[in-house]
Amino acid sequence: MLGAVAMQDTKLSGFVDNFDEHNLQVYNLTGVVSDFGDRSALYPAEAVLLEKYRLEVENADVLDIGVGGGRTTLHLLANCRSYRAVDYAPGMIDVCHRRFVACPPETFAVGDVRALTGHADGAYRFVLLSGNSLDYIGHDDRSKALREVRRVLARDGLFLFSTHSLHAYPFRDPVIQARNRHADADRMAAQGWYHLVDYADRVVTHYIYPHVQLRDLAAAGFATLDVLDLKGRPFDFSSPPDDWMVHFMCRAI
Repeated sequence: MLGAVAMQDTKLSGFVDNFDEHNLQVYNLTGVVSDFGDRSALYPAEAVLLEKYRLEVENADVLDIGVGGGRTTLHLLANCRSYRAVDYAPGMIDVCHRRFVACPPETFAVGDVRALTGHADGAYRFVLLSGNSLDYIGHDDRSKALREVRRVLARDGLFLFSTHSLHAYPFRDPVIQARNRHADADRMAAQGWYHLVDYADRVVTHYIYPHVQLRDLAAAGFATLDVLDLKGRPFDFSSPPDDWMVHFMCRAI
């Protein structure tokens, strides 16, 4: 267990103090970095959307945020005009340098989606924020991150990201459900999002209802083009599945 918080025993209502630093520590753990460095497959929704918008991506300057161990690099590096990637965990960037030794050093750099220093306004035609990377920072910072993505995207540029769906709560797995036993369902329903403790690495994770995410995207300057469920099918807003992951393809407006 890391840090000063024993998450499964927290008395807070689904919220853990100082979780941002805790999450960063988790994603720098040797075992976690090694696991991410072994990943190579796209999620079904990623495969569907990258194929649907293939021609635009192939002609795009790409920024891959939250690159992890380079899973998405394998599918983008040779299939776009130019490629840069950032991750807020230095351990992840180290493994990318080792995994892609032929790439110039500046291809991979430590960077934070909340402040994309060194990336000019409108510099990219495609930004990817994969692996639910947006979900490991606080709610207020989430809005800041979306504004930063919009800033570095050219007008009409594409933005693909995934997020945890709050429709997954209550969790099917009794262990993870017990870990979140202090969650406040009324507050969850009222605000449309909640911070919950994930299963494997005990990271605090932002879950949001997809219809609320649509509202937040519009406020940040995006038009949503596609919303896909975990299996890569159009998300059914009239009868939402209890999938834990939803993908959004958006366009900067």
